Amino acid sequence: MNNTTTRLCSYYDKQSELPLITQMASELGLSLNQFQRYAVLLLVKKDPTSRNNALSMASLLATMNTSLANMAPGSKFIVSSLFDPDVWTNLSRREKREISGALKDRVDSDPNFKLAKKVQRGKINQYEKI
Repeated sequence: MNNTTTRLCSYYDKQSELPLITQMASELGLSLNQFQRYAVLLLVKKDPTSRNNALSMASLLATMNTSLANMAPGSKFIVSSLFDPDVWTNLSRREKREISGALKDRVDSDPNFKLAKKVQRGKINQYEKI
């Protein structure tokens, strides 16, 4: 089997559809492209972000956001510390990368968080709640 991918292009009405899509993607901490892929595959019953149909990406991102909201100011953390160890260790590499990307986007856009320690690409970054 050939492991190539195909790019699909979609168009949305700027006044009625795009704002709704943008809002939902933002709530989940996903880019528009990530959200579109997630939504399409979820609809065709091939949710790429769940493993053994246990937890969806939406549920994982909600857990991440809850952990961030409950965190005390001044706390330093890494992405895996936002989840129960049993949950984190059972995620696929792709799921972990997607969650890490959503966390980075959240930290970059939320003034209540900052990058505490930057490391090389592919390594673990440390963040801080301000």
